[in-house]
Amino acid sequence: MRFQLPLVVRARAESLGEPGRAWLAGLEDAVTELEARWALRIGASITGGSESLVLEAQRENGEAAVLKLGLPGSADVATEARILELAGGRGYARLFALDEAADAMLVERLGPALATRHP
Repeated sequence: MRFQLPLVVRARAESLGEPGRAWLAGLEDAVTELEARWALRIGASITGGSESLVLEAQRENGEAAVLKLGLPGSADVATEARILELAGGRGYARLFALDEAADAMLVERLGPALATRHP
């Protein structure tokens, strides 16, 4: 793969049995398809979660974004996207795109997590 899949995400996918193994097998193609459709340049993996593959991305206009692909039957990316859409960028990242069938969304990339910041 051209991106690192965090071990915790791989382990969670494998724990889901056949649906998780199928997700893992199709992950590279899914990222490539979304990268082309949403005109992205994919970057490094973002760690910290266990229910989704999260990748840094850059939109064709240069704007920083995050591509998130949820594990089947585990992550609820569509519900998360609806919340982001309702918030409209107020207090949350802006939602740029959603593909419910792929359980994928593209959102605004914010700064580092508050927990990683030093006073």
